[in-house]
Amino acid sequence: MQVRPFRFSYINAKSRALRSAMLSRDIFQEMAGSKTVGDLTDFLKKTDYRKFIDEKNLYLSLDRYFASFLSEISSKLNKKEKNFFYIFFIERKKIIEKKLDLKKEENYQFLYRKTDIQFVKKLKNALNDLPDSDRNDLKGIVGSYFDLINLITVLKMRIIYNLPVEDIMPFVIPSGYRLKMKDFIELSSFRSISQFSDYLSNKLGIKFEDFTSFRKKIYGYHIKQINRVWIGYPFKFSVPFGTARLKEIELMNIKTVYEGVRYRIGQKEIERMLVGVGDDLS
Repeated sequence: MQVRPFRFSYINAKSRALRSAMLSRDIFQEMAGSKTVGDLTDFLKKTDYRKFIDEKNLYLSLDRYFASFLSEISSKLNKKEKNFFYIFFIERKKIIEKKLDLKKEENYQFLYRKTDIQFVKKLKNALNDLPDSDRNDLKGIVGSYFDLINLITVLKMRIIYNLPVEDIMPFVIPSGYRLKMKDFIELSSFRSISQFSDYLSNKLGIKFEDFTSFRKKIYGYHIKQINRVWIGYPFKFSVPFGTARLKEIELMNIKTVYEGVRYRIGQKEIERMLVGVGDDLS
């Protein structure tokens, strides 16, 4: 019984060190104030990203950084833990890219659904291979991620594109944490963001006024599930997994800043688009 605490004492310490090195709100505000993309990349060269920054392709630089980060944080995990890491962080990205290609197919809605079902099944099988003590935290993190993705999908397709429920549901991933398929069917009948807000206020305790505040609030809900891993027993697999997911969100925020600076949308608007670095977690 001593093997697990001994092994995870190193993993936990490594995870905490990597988490403490994540970019703060003040740093993101400085980056958002960059006048040019060159200023932004120069700033990133002063951070842990320095070894990976290629000014010609920032996205590729960040992908290379994340691959190195995953390798470092998962190096002491066992085979089943590494498998779960690989499916969620690597295969998930491949699935997203595959689904973009499926849009060219005539029956792409069916293929989307089939792809999602296969992925969810594989992820659940990998989760079931892990000890019971690891599953609750992971269900919260992964399930709230699917809640997040599904909510963004439904809101966009219903409110922005005004699609009917039968055209929306094939794109809802059949998995979640606090929300079920019946919730998304009901959400798909709404005609305004205020209706979405009222419904999710009861379900998730979040309220919002527009798409930007919706995105911040739903990511805040997801990040709260991640941050639960730091409470209680420290020697658990969900600690490095949650740390990796927080890093993935940080990379998304860096890309948001990059696009905002590139298209000169202004510091205040860039800051509004960031998630998990401001009051959206309150």
